[in-house]
Amino acid sequence: MVSLIIGVSVTLLVVLGYGRATQNTTNDRLNPFLTTKIDDGELPQGKKMSVDTFISDDPFGNGEWLKFKAGQHTTKG
Repeated sequence: MVSLIIGVSVTLLVVLGYGRATQNTTNDRLNPFLTTKIDDGELPQGKKMSVDTFISDDPFGNGEWLKFKAGQHTTKG
């Protein structure tokens, strides 16, 4: 019984470690140790469907670069 618990714990840590190392979003959804942050950023106007943009976490400019995939752009008129 103890070996089963140790085996499951080691497997869980390996899976979560793999998800962190490879930035695997499927594992990130299940990882209880990741904090959820809601921030905002401005996406540039244009026809690009994939955009890298900087998202600021606080007023001091700390943040990270995130990749976005946009849908069909609408025209304002």
